[in-house]
Amino acid sequence: MSELLRSFSLLNIRNIAILLFSVARAKILAVLLGPAGLSIVSQAVNLHNFLWSTSTAGTNRGSTILVAHYAAERDFSRINNILFTGFLFLTITGTMVTVGCAVFAGQISAFIFGSQKYAHFVMIVAAASWFAIQHSLIVSLLRGLLKISAYTISSVLGYLLTIVSIFILVYFFGLAGAVISILAGQMINLLVGVLVLRKYALKQWPEIGFFRGKASKIALLQILNYIGPLLIHQIILGGGILILRSEIIRRLGEDANGVYQVVWGISMIYITLFNDTFNSYLLPKISSHLNNVKEVIRIQNAAIRICLILLAPFLIILLSMREFLILILYSREFLVAGSLMIWQFSGDIFAVLIIGINAALIPHKKFAFLIFEEGLKWGVWISLSLLLVPKFGLAGIPMGYFVTNGIGVGICILYQYRVMGFRISQENLRLIAKLLPLAAIGFLSAELISFIWLRILVSVVVIFLMSIWLPTKTEKQKAFSWLISFLSKK
Repeated sequence: MSELLRSFSLLNIRNIAILLFSVARAKILAVLLGPAGLSIVSQAVNLHNFLWSTSTAGTNRGSTILVAHYAAERDFSRINNILFTGFLFLTITGTMVTVGCAVFAGQISAFIFGSQKYAHFVMIVAAASWFAIQHSLIVSLLRGLLKISAYTISSVLGYLLTIVSIFILVYFFGLAGAVISILAGQMINLLVGVLVLRKYALKQWPEIGFFRGKASKIALLQILNYIGPLLIHQIILGGGILILRSEIIRRLGEDANGVYQVVWGISMIYITLFNDTFNSYLLPKISSHLNNVKEVIRIQNAAIRICLILLAPFLIILLSMREFLILILYSREFLVAGSLMIWQFSGDIFAVLIIGINAALIPHKKFAFLIFEEGLKWGVWISLSLLLVPKFGLAGIPMGYFVTNGIGVGICILYQYRVMGFRISQENLRLIAKLLPLAAIGFLSAELISFIWLRILVSVVVIFLMSIWLPTKTEKQKAFSWLISFLSKK
């Protein structure tokens, strides 16, 4: 667990940058565009993510694993072949996707936004995805080499420059400027990524270069080994959120989708932090211990422990301060979103647990279950939401999310228990037994107490009890030592 904590520490600057970027972007869009405008921009972002993820087709994770594997063996020629072959492949697929979106922009706009009048937004987003696809290979290289410092520098600079471009474009061009800022941001990220890679990473690894390799059939087959299954996974993931959000627009209107974006946006801030850290650390780490089952299980249990100890208290305090949170991140128009948060946040604990537990699936090439789990998740969530919305309105969406992820955790644990030998450690079982009553008190008091300051006070007390009762003595000592060391450096 201490090693994973060090990874969190190395990435904390980047995570702060993500947080600040998300806060600033949300505030700009909410104040200048309102719920309906935020709804359209959020769908444009969802479309961008779908195009990017399906175009990369799993090569980002696959390349990270392959680079980590060959870097451990110091086989630089194979790394170079993978990079060059991946570059050619991504350039071709990215161009095909961009051209396809331009040809069918009207139809895509009608499905995503509920109207063909936003067809030009589809073409802008498609162009943005092309640049994001190129940038993904740079990210894969940095992750595979475990160059977390360079990865952090690239991200921080990219976010800083992007938020400036968002403000300028939205202020002067409104909704159109907000969509154009997606393209501008990806162009900035690619440029900064190239500069940082050359300055901070490739100097230490002079044997590595994107154009030092050659197009290799072997490298292509290695990449394709990950592409097929992960492409299906990414299509399900990106397509699921597009379908769900499109249904919200059709059934409840653009304003309702904008309100749900508040809950989803806040959720994605910390989900992204955990997911990115797990991908940056767990995938390369597990890939280097594929033949050591006990070590893989230890890493998975460390991820579970990190999730439970850090995420549950964090979400309790967020829920207790939801009105302040919405006013800070968005505006008064979005306060109604506060009633949705308890279901979304509760479901997020399950979602992060699934990320940690399933981290071993890709390195072990258990793609069939990965696809099954993702397809089941979105199928159940969309179906439950459509059933619940007529009775509970917009609240039916996060309710379905909570139930779906709860079922998903059980299915993932059962599969890994039977197929991969995974076992929840006794230490984590004791943690869960301690956490459940405190988490229930924290979430229910944060939801049911109407007086804000009393609600916050109760939440602080619950979190204090968690900090005393949940970590082991060794974990407390390590945390205290790390804090002393951190403060002494300051």
